Amino acid sequence: MKDIIKKYRKEIEDAEIRPRSIESSEWFEKKIEELTSPIDRRALRSEVLAKQGLMQPHIGRMYLFFYRPEGMFTLPYYDMFPVIIMMKIDRDYFQGLNLHYLPLDLRQEFFLQVLERTNKKVYDKQTYLRIDYDFLNSFRRFRAFKPCFKSYRYKNVLGRITNIPSDDWEVVMNLPTSMFRKAPEELVHAHSRRIYRNN
Repeated sequence: MKDIIKKYRKEIEDAEIRPRSIESSEWFEKKIEELTSPIDRRALRSEVLAKQGLMQPHIGRMYLFFYRPEGMFTLPYYDMFPVIIMMKIDRDYFQGLNLHYLPLDLRQEFFLQVLERTNKKVYDKQTYLRIDYDFLNSFRRFRAFKPCFKSYRYKNVLGRITNIPSDDWEVVMNLPTSMFRKAPEELVHAHSRRIYRNN
């Protein structure tokens, strides 16, 4: 994962594209179309599970982890490898925006919108997004959050929750690393697009 992130970050720099911009979103869309083989999820699993035990997550930051939901036999579909923006932390569960549920165009548009809510202009270890459910639900322009707002129970997390540094948010968000079960990604995205249009 680290090598993939470095590769794309360098390519953006070489192309003289401003990170986290409309131009970079278009660049990523073209790059992802060029991928001829899927991301090696076995390698990702080894890396994410390398250190066992949960870390203490923080609101407004991005994380990835492996997950097996309790209702996997009754759910129409689910993502085993969520990439989320943390929204709420409770004793037994947490809630966040799993960006995999959004098709790429909506994901990029929504990502650029929420970046307006960073706590600082510099992207470093202290950077986070100042968003919560009530705020996003108050503005129609943020309605893309609804199909990707999910709850997760700590006991169903497999391994550790891995923090994504703010400098790498854009790259990780755009990587095709979803692991949907019981339905193809195209169907999940079509359903999310309907929810988006109806709100």
